[in-house]
Amino acid sequence: MSPKNLLLSFYFGSLNEDERLHMERELLTDAEVLTDYLDLKRELEAVDLATKAPSSSLWEKLKPKTQREKRLYLSISLGAAVAAGIAIIFVLQLQTKPTEFIQPPISNVLFDSSSELPASSGVL
Repeated sequence: MSPKNLLLSFYFGSLNEDERLHMERELLTDAEVLTDYLDLKRELEAVDLATKAPSSSLWEKLKPKTQREKRLYLSISLGAAVAAGIAIIFVLQLQTKPTEFIQPPISNVLFDSSSELPASSGVL
């Protein structure tokens, strides 16, 4: 392939190792290829690629067109929030270890009711 056809790929670093070495050799030996590469580099670096703010036509395209679309976006966002909340609760429930029931000793469960009631009580 001609070195002039590889200048752009060389500038962006998208050549394989053999092509890159070939281009470097050409740049060192051929003044015309070097001049073309420097011109290309100067042009690319002088271009202002960044826009400061999105255009108003972009905002018009992104804006919901009808009330129905607005409700759809709202319902989707609320549904996503509820689903995220349920997922968080589910994950937290999985992380907590269930407490095991420990049965109290039998002496604490059984008691003599006659010792706690007054002697004059008519309750059995």
